[in-house]
Amino acid sequence: IALTGEMSFAHVVMMGVGAYASSLLSKNFGFSPWLTMPIGAMTAALVAYILSFPLFRMKGFYFVIGSFAAGEVIRLSWQAFRPIFGGSRGVTVIPPLDLLGIDLSDPVLFYYFAFAIMIICLFIMYRLEHSRYGLTLNSVHWNDLLISSVGVDPRHYRTQAFVVGCFFAGVAGTLHAHYFTAINPRDFSLTIMLAVLVWALVGGLGSFKGPIIGVV
Repeated sequence: IALTGEMSFAHVVMMGVGAYASSLLSKNFGFSPWLTMPIGAMTAALVAYILSFPLFRMKGFYFVIGSFAAGEVIRLSWQAFRPIFGGSRGVTVIPPLDLLGIDLSDPVLFYYFAFAIMIICLFIMYRLEHSRYGLTLNSVHWNDLLISSVGVDPRHYRTQAFVVGCFFAGVAGTLHAHYFTAINPRDFSLTIMLAVLVWALVGGLGSFKGPIIGVV
């Protein structure tokens, strides 16, 4: 979403959407985590798409505030609907990941597994950013009025960028849930979101490697 010139306060909550979706499906319905994890990521993308309709009526600072409000509504609903989401206690006893009989709950094994997933996600994002599609997203950032004059819909591309970003946030959420085997609304609070923004801003949002350097 930063490619289009917007900053979202909802990404960590979207991470939680993926985590809750995968956790509840695997725990309550007995599905394999390997099936529920992509479903969780797609659920985060779907929620982001639904939120895009009201959110992208705004730009700049107003979008930031709107994304924060939308994220808080979702996060507080996890506390309010206790029979479904477990309230402030959250979801516990989430099935861990198992790969060909290898228990990935071991910290070292999970580190390398998560590292491999991260490399795959970064590769996909790099290819997107350095494609014609990525150039269009950048043009939305720098001069949305100009590209509107040649038939490009800035809102359409902002929505796509938001959905794609939230999909990858959902991937991170599913990894978090099945490693710790317990989640609660505090795991996806504003404090965590501010930390993520600080990492990105310190490294620099203007380049692909900037946020990676900021995290390191």
